Amino acid sequence: RPVFSSFSIETAGIPRLVGKNHLKLRVNSGTRQIDAIGFGLGGMFNDVTAMKKVHIAYRPQMNEWDGISTLQLNLKDIKW
Repeated sequence: RPVFSSFSIETAGIPRLVGKNHLKLRVNSGTRQIDAIGFGLGGMFNDVTAMKKVHIAYRPQMNEWDGISTLQLNLKDIKW
């Protein structure tokens, strides 16, 4: 499966840690905000929280929760 990258992506709101070591955040796509999750990327929390823009590598996927499907980015790596 392909991995996409986007550069100088603006983060929206405050990232948070979920589960044991997962990073959850929102990014601005230009016209809307998209949820993103980085499984095992919790160690990047402090750095991502301090940054307004990041470079991301991700796979788009559909997230189904409580009967609702939404687009979500599955983060593979984050750089600043």
